[in-house]
Amino acid sequence: NKETGDHYVTQLNPDKTTRDFVDYDSNLIALAHGIATPERAEKVFARIDGGRCVHGRATFVSEKYYGVDDTTGGNTGDSWCTMGRVGWFD
Repeated sequence: NKETGDHYVTQLNPDKTTRDFVDYDSNLIALAHGIATPERAEKVFARIDGGRCVHGRATFVSEKYYGVDDTTGGNTGDSWCTMGRVGWFD
């Protein structure tokens, strides 16, 4: 997110529009792979640590829930099984 620098957006489209649900799993994976500068990583960790869906418990994996109306083909964007990635990378 360019405005706050405290997370990476969920989806960047070819026309440069975005959809942003503040996905914890993808943000933690980006940090684990060294994508962020140390300063940005600190901001991302602070945002995630301040959220309600963190530290590996069985819950949704984004700050903002997205369901069948927000995804391709009616899939549920917030998957219970994705929580494993949050736990591993957290």
